Amino acid sequence: MLDRSHILELRSKFYYVSHSFGSPEDLIQTVADDSNDQEEVELKIHQILSHPDHVRVISPWDTRFDLIEENVYGVPNEKSIVIESPYQVFDFNRCLLYTVSQHEGTWGNSPLDKLLMLQSPSGRIFYLQHATFTDTKRTLLLIVNNLALTGGNALADNDLLKTPPFTDATSGSNLNKPAIEPQDNIILLNTSRTLPRNSFITIYHLKSSPSVIPIYLDVINNPETTSYGYPITSIGERLSYFPSASGWVYIQVRIENINAPVSIEDIKGNGVDRFVQANQFVYYVAVGDEMDTVMLRQKLGLVTRRPPDFSQRDVIQLEANLST
Repeated sequence: MLDRSHILELRSKFYYVSHSFGSPEDLIQTVADDSNDQEEVELKIHQILSHPDHVRVISPWDTRFDLIEENVYGVPNEKSIVIESPYQVFDFNRCLLYTVSQHEGTWGNSPLDKLLMLQSPSGRIFYLQHATFTDTKRTLLLIVNNLALTGGNALADNDLLKTPPFTDATSGSNLNKPAIEPQDNIILLNTSRTLPRNSFITIYHLKSSPSVIPIYLDVINNPETTSYGYPITSIGERLSYFPSASGWVYIQVRIENINAPVSIEDIKGNGVDRFVQANQFVYYVAVGDEMDTVMLRQKLGLVTRRPPDFSQRDVIQLEANLST
């Protein structure tokens, strides 16, 4: 039987998945519309909540996603698809529907994938399986969202901005927070020749939602800001920054008792959509399975819809260059 705990888990841990359909309740109703009875609905919702790998929403307005996953050095990680191997799509009962061999590491290029999206009702569940570099199979759960084809687009540009954070009235806790807080997030920062030896880098991090965009002085002077110091002992040194929470980031260098802002350039790697430039020197980093940077990007006019694969990159593995 589905109860409040399942609603709360869909609202927090599976925020993007549930709000693609409007709300957790709407997701359950959509699954119910494509099911034979209540027992089947409960089975499908429990399968979503217990699936050990990524749960993706597929739709005609979000047609492709990468199956190649690389680390910060551009090397495929252990979950990445093997390009030479086909992937397979199964229905909810694990019956094979089709196999795609020529995929170039992307789901959605095949005409069979497009037909699956267009001809399946919203709420229908499929499984995508592919080989990995560990000689094991990886299985992703796919949920179809075709609401726009029937006149209601749950992912219209402004809808994400209309959804307020959900608060448990009994505890006062904000349930619209990341359910996953990865401990292995890393941003590698390469210092350039413009940052001389014996200079000192300070990274300021203000844990916050992106509701109000600060200037760099606001980040420095806020009493809630945490700072991390890195002495530069050699030219071209590489720094490792481990963001543990979402918030604003500002980097400063001290050279001969003079403080100057540092530019962050050439950002690449996994999770680039989670590290967003807000103004000239201030960035927002989003940690965990959340939607904050979608609202931030919309506010800045950078995107009108969800960044590709945003909700799937729970771990940040980036590399960037620092310069003055």
